[in-house]
Amino acid sequence: MKKVFLLLLFLSGFVLLYGQSNNPEKAGDKLGISLSVFGSNDLITFQILEGAPGYNGKGFYSLGVSYSRGLSSWFSFEGGASFARHSIQIIPNVPPEILAMPRNTNISLISFPLLLRVDFLKYFFVNGGLLVDFDITLDELVDNQSGIGSMLGVGFGYDFKSGISLYANPYVQAHTLLPFMRERYHERLLEQGIRFGVTYRLNK
Repeated sequence: MKKVFLLLLFLSGFVLLYGQSNNPEKAGDKLGISLSVFGSNDLITFQILEGAPGYNGKGFYSLGVSYSRGLSSWFSFEGGASFARHSIQIIPNVPPEILAMPRNTNISLISFPLLLRVDFLKYFFVNGGLLVDFDITLDELVDNQSGIGSMLGVGFGYDFKSGISLYANPYVQAHTLLPFMRERYHERLLEQGIRFGVTYRLNK
């Protein structure tokens, strides 16, 4: 995941340098919906802990609505809201002679992204920014994921003359970089996936 994040960071720097002169599309406001079902997830801590359980991400899905405000022909602000449900397998760290079966849990998040988007080469874009997450999970098997996170992605989109646009947006997200309820060794949710969406231009 670190390699993917560094690659996206490099691409975003390239786009910031060359995006302005390569996108002739007019600025505009858009409403959209999105779905993400392909990708991977994991729980990590910033410290290596002896005796701590292990985690296996078992997949996720995310549904979202978005609003995009065009600030220029190549630069826009993206906001909205999304709901995501993550499946995680918890693997107890116990001696071999003790029988302990893995347990499954789910993490449910409502997220409010605050993103910037740069368009380049007519059909491509890079987007990134902050996430404000609220954990609405009922159980407490993992640390609460409410907090401030970040997102970075690249994508491909096509605009139809009707005002409808379709896009695919590979991305990485890190949740609870700044948790609202901080634990001593806070577990943080990471995900990478592909978001598919459709938008409609309000002022064609």
